[in-house]
Amino acid sequence: MTNILNSYKNYLKSFFVPIVILSIIWVSYKISPFGNRNLLVSDLGTQYIPFLTSLRDQLLHGHLNFYWTSLGLGDNSAPLVSYYLLSPLNSILLFSKAKYIPTMISILIFFKIGLMSVTFDYCLRKTNNVFAQSWLFSTVYSLSGFVAMNFYNIMWLDAMIWLPLVVVGMTRFFDEGKRKLLIFSLVMTIVSNYYLGYMTVLFSCCYFVVDLYKNYWRNYRIRIINYIKTLLQVTLLMSFLLFPTFVGMQETAKTAIKWYWFIPLPQFGLSFFNQLGIASNNFNQRLVHGPTIFVGSLVIFLVILYLRDKRICERCRRADTMLLVILFLSMWFLPFNTIWHMMNRPAGFPYRNSFFFSFVCIMIAAKKWKSGFEETEKKLLYRTEIIFLPLFVVSWTIDSSHHLLALTTIVMSVLMYRALRQKNKNILILLTLIELTLNFYGAMSKMQLGNQANYEKVYDSVTTLTRRINEKDRGIFERITEDGNLLTSAYTHKYNGYNDGLLFNFNGVSSYASTLDKAVRRSLNSLGYYSKNERRISAKGGTELSNTLLAIKYRMIRKNNKLKVVNNKYFKGNTFLFSEKAIGYNSRRHTIWQNQEFLANQMIGGKNSLFRNVSDLRSYQEEKALNIKATTSGILYYEKGGKKIYRIGYVVKNHRYTINEPYFSKKSLKTKYFRILNLNKLYNVTEKTPSFKYQKDKIMLTSKIRIEDSRKKLLVFSIPYNSGWKAYRNGHLIKTHKVLNSLIGVSLAKGVNQIELKYKTPGLESGIIISLGTFIWIMIEENKDWKLKKYRLKNYQV
Repeated sequence: MTNILNSYKNYLKSFFVPIVILSIIWVSYKISPFGNRNLLVSDLGTQYIPFLTSLRDQLLHGHLNFYWTSLGLGDNSAPLVSYYLLSPLNSILLFSKAKYIPTMISILIFFKIGLMSVTFDYCLRKTNNVFAQSWLFSTVYSLSGFVAMNFYNIMWLDAMIWLPLVVVGMTRFFDEGKRKLLIFSLVMTIVSNYYLGYMTVLFSCCYFVVDLYKNYWRNYRIRIINYIKTLLQVTLLMSFLLFPTFVGMQETAKTAIKWYWFIPLPQFGLSFFNQLGIASNNFNQRLVHGPTIFVGSLVIFLVILYLRDKRICERCRRADTMLLVILFLSMWFLPFNTIWHMMNRPAGFPYRNSFFFSFVCIMIAAKKWKSGFEETEKKLLYRTEIIFLPLFVVSWTIDSSHHLLALTTIVMSVLMYRALRQKNKNILILLTLIELTLNFYGAMSKMQLGNQANYEKVYDSVTTLTRRINEKDRGIFERITEDGNLLTSAYTHKYNGYNDGLLFNFNGVSSYASTLDKAVRRSLNSLGYYSKNERRISAKGGTELSNTLLAIKYRMIRKNNKLKVVNNKYFKGNTFLFSEKAIGYNSRRHTIWQNQEFLANQMIGGKNSLFRNVSDLRSYQEEKALNIKATTSGILYYEKGGKKIYRIGYVVKNHRYTINEPYFSKKSLKTKYFRILNLNKLYNVTEKTPSFKYQKDKIMLTSKIRIEDSRKKLLVFSIPYNSGWKAYRNGHLIKTHKVLNSLIGVSLAKGVNQIELKYKTPGLESGIIISLGTFIWIMIEENKDWKLKKYRLKNYQV
C-alpha cells in the first residue's frame, strides 16, 4: 500500500513540477491566462488556431464535413485533419468559447507537458528504474530542448506523451510476448500525428534491433516475425486514417522527392555541442537551428558516467551506445535525416526527430542515478568537465543566440560538477530545475506575442458580420475576401490572414497549410494571385474578371478602425457556361495576361477582349515613376514578374496618368505588363446560370438549366476539382472535368439538366473496411492466446 501511495505522489510531482515551472515563465512573459498576451505566434497563430477553431465550430454545430469550403477555395480535409487536429486532448477546446481558444491553447500546452512527464515517470517505473527522484528525470524530459523550441507546434507534443508508453510496450513485447500496449500506443501516436507517428515506428525498429543484441539474439526469428506482424497490424489498423491521407497528399507539393536530399553529407559540425547549452536557440531561430537536444548538465554527466561504469553489464552499455549512435546519425547524416523526415526535407523546424536522442539520454541518466556513484568516478568527472567546457566554448563562438545564458551554461556545469563530486542530490535537483527554467525562458526570447483582449474584440465583431452575411444569402455559395488586416491589432508581427476563412467561418480564397492543393495554387498564381511558396496562396492579386469566376461577392475592409463590407457589383453567381476548350487548357504554359484573356474569351465568346493595352508609356525620375495614356476607361492593372497582378486604379479613356509605385523596375517598363479592364463589358459578359447550395458534402443547383447553344455546354463550378466529387445529371452518374487546371466542370446535354454533386473522401471507405478487418484479426488472435493461457492454467492446477 505504501509503495502505491509513493508512486501516486511521484506521478503528482511529475505532473505538477513542469507545470509550476511553465507557470513561472508564463507569468514573466504575461501570457494568458496570467496576462493579456497570447501565443499568436508562428504557425500556431497562422495555422493551428484557425484549424482548431473551424473544427470546433463544425463539431459543436453538427455540420462536420469531409470537404471544407473554407479551406482556400475548398479542399479535401483529410490530410489537414490527420496531421494537425486528431489529438484526443484537443477536445479540451470544446469547453470554451472560440474567442478564448488562444488562452485555452496555453492550458492545453500545460496539460500535454504534464502528461508527458507522467508517462515518462511511468516508463521509468515499468523498466525497473524505480527511485524517489524519478520525477526529476520526467521533468527534464517534458521541458527538454525540443519541447522548449517546439511547444507551440502542439500536435507534436502528443508523440512525446506516447513515446514512453511505446517503450514500455516494447519491453513487455520482448520480455513477456504481450503486444496490447505496443499496438495501442503506436496507434494513438499515429492518430495524434501520423508524421511523428512514422518517426516513432522507425525508433521502435531501432529499439527492437538493439534489444535483440542486448539479449544475445535469443529466439530472434520468432521475435522478428512477431514484431513485423505487429507493425503490419498497426499499419492496417490505421488504414481508415492513412489511406485518405495518402490519397489527399498526392495533390500537394509534399510528394516531390529530390535526389540531392540523399547526398551523403553531414548536417552539422561542432555547433552540435552548442545545443547542449542553455538557450542555445531563441524564437527567431525556430526555422533554422541545430538538433534541439538540450537535457541539462546533470544528464550529460550521468550519461558519460554510465557508459564507463563497469558495474553495469558491458553488453547493456554497448547496446545503449549503439542506440545513441544510430539516433545521432539519423540527425547528422543527410540521407538518414531525409528518411526519418518521411523522404522529405522540413520547411523550417529542422531535426524533428531530435527528441528521440534526448529521450534515450535521459533514460540512461536515470539508470545511472539509480545505480549510485563511486569514489573512483571523480577522476572521470574531472576529465569530462575538462573536455566538455572547451568544446562548448568553441561551439558557442561559432553559433550562439544568447551569450549571457550561454555563459550561464559554463557556470552551471561547474556547479553541477562540484555537486556531483560531493554527492549532494538536493543541490543537483535545484541546479537542474534552474537550468530547465532558464533554457525554456531563453528559447521564448524574442517571441512576438499577441494581444488577447484585441483578439477577443475583433473575433466577436468579424463573426457577427459573417453570420449576418451567411444568414442573408440563405445557403447560396459565395466567397468573401479581405485585405489580411482583420486581426492586425491582435498581432505584434506581420499578419496576412491566410486562414481567416476557417477562423471566422466564411468561404474565402487565401490559404496557408502544408496540405495545400498544388494544382489550385498554381492555377490561381497563373491568374495573378500572389503565392509566396508552395504552402501559401493569397486573395491579393487577380482581376475583377477572375474574382467573378471565383464567386467573390463581398470584400471586408477596415476603414477608420471600423469594419465594412463592400459588395462586388460584378458578381454573377457561382456557376458559368464555358466551351469544352477550357478542359484541355493548361494555364501554366502561358503568361498571366494570356490566361486572363482566355478566361475573358470563355465568358464573352468570340475574340472580343475585355482587356486593352496602355499606350505612350514613359518613365522618368530614374524609372521610379511612369506616365501612361489610357486607351479605354476601366481599371488599370500591372503584372509583376509573372507572380502577381497589382490593381493600380480606375482610369478614363485618352487621359494621361502619372504613377508612382515602388515595384517598377527598368525591365518592367513595357506595355505588355499593363492592362485596362473594361468594366462596362464585364458587367454584361456572362450568361445567367443557376447558383448552387453546399451542405453536408453535397452541391445542388437551385434550379434546372436548359441548354440550347451547343457551343457552350460545359458547366463550370467555382469549386476546385477533386476526385472525391461525383456528378449526377438528371439522376445519372456522369464524368467530371478539370477546368483551367483547377475548377470542376460537367458536360451538359441539350435540353433540361438537373445537376447534383456529391463528395466522398477518396480512400476513406476502403480504409475503414481494412481497419475493421484488421481489428477482427487482432481480436481473434488475442482470443486464441487467452484460451491457450486458460487451458495451460487449468492443466497446471490439475
